[in-house]
Amino acid sequence: MAWIPFTVNDVPVRADVREQVTAAAARGDLMPAIVSGVIRQITGRVAVRNPVGVEGTIPEELWEAARAIAAFRFLTEGDSDELLTKARIDAKDDALQLLDAVAAGTLKIVAPENFAPVQAKSPSPRVNARSPRYNPEKFDGV
Repeated sequence: MAWIPFTVNDVPVRADVREQVTAAAARGDLMPAIVSGVIRQITGRVAVRNPVGVEGTIPEELWEAARAIAAFRFLTEGDSDELLTKARIDAKDDALQLLDAVAAGTLKIVAPENFAPVQAKSPSPRVNARSPRYNPEKFDGV
């Protein structure tokens, strides 16, 4: 599977007319910020144990998870809580569990064809202690 772009048009908020109106009104301002946040969240969880793709892309394996998280965030902004359904809440919870599995390494993500120019790295161990040296005062005839 590849790394694919995730855009405003991928967020599934089109279930009924009321939802469409709410989505159309907020798409201009709110949705791009939500999509950007979801991309950063997914990339951050993937980067724990996997290389990441170029900016604005997510692993194809996590596309449905991104849609669920973005829809949940969008529908919980402002006064649109009444549009949330149990199915959407469950989908968001499943998506977050999937991201936890990726970060824990129990779900492997296929490496991207085009890597991001800078990959996140884990911190290097720091050794401050001096190496032990022979000190005749500390040894009694050994």
